[in-house]
Amino acid sequence: MTRRRLWIHGLAVCVLCAGLSGQGMRGFSGNWDDAKAREIAISASSAWHYSSDSDFQGASGQGAVGAQLERHAYAILPFDRGGTARRLVLIAVSPRDYTCRACAPVTGGVIFVSKDGRWEAGYDQARIVSLGANGQPPKARLQQLGPSMAVAAFEMNSMAQGLEATTLTLVGEVSDKLQEVLSVETAETNAAAGLPKNQTFGWKATLEYIPAENREYPDIRVRSSGTKEAGEGKPVQPYSSTVTYRFSDGSYKAP
Repeated sequence: MTRRRLWIHGLAVCVLCAGLSGQGMRGFSGNWDDAKAREIAISASSAWHYSSDSDFQGASGQGAVGAQLERHAYAILPFDRGGTARRLVLIAVSPRDYTCRACAPVTGGVIFVSKDGRWEAGYDQARIVSLGANGQPPKARLQQLGPSMAVAAFEMNSMAQGLEATTLTLVGEVSDKLQEVLSVETAETNAAAGLPKNQTFGWKATLEYIPAENREYPDIRVRSSGTKEAGEGKPVQPYSSTVTYRFSDGSYKAP
């Protein structure tokens, strides 16, 4: 089992849904209103279609799920771009009683745009990420990469056989679609495994955002430090690593 896992890929997710254009209620006047936005977003998500076999692990045998799905607007993030005020409403979608340890809901979203005193649902997307556990989505927050570049950051903790890890996944807007641009492990420890002290390791990583000339997305430098295993039954060793990722063709890549 590889103790440090790193996934970086531009996940081609979602065709923009056309459901909003056919609905009467797709915006509201005045100041931003969480309750109204959640109502519109949930309504939009009712037009999203999923397959239990491909979208929901452990829910096979139910075919194409629709009315059986539960939808929950679990986060609202500022998502301004180009001087325009926007909001991203994230919606977790999963079958009923979908609570196993490996059960990860699908997170979709609706982008709202402020224009002429109104908030309008600009577009919606049925699949952004499939992350979480016990049927619950991961924590989501806004991460500002630069003065004019915001991404949604999803933080996921996992544990197996005493090994605990934290993974940070960044979702950005690429060619008017929300997609995963970077997923990197930011912490790992085996402290819960009950091993001798000299075999117990732990390390953490920090991310630095470095402006890149003539590019919208900055470079991301990942600095890791701590201790790491040297092999089964061997004492742990000091560990440090610095890797810089550059945005290219829809995702971050190491040189």
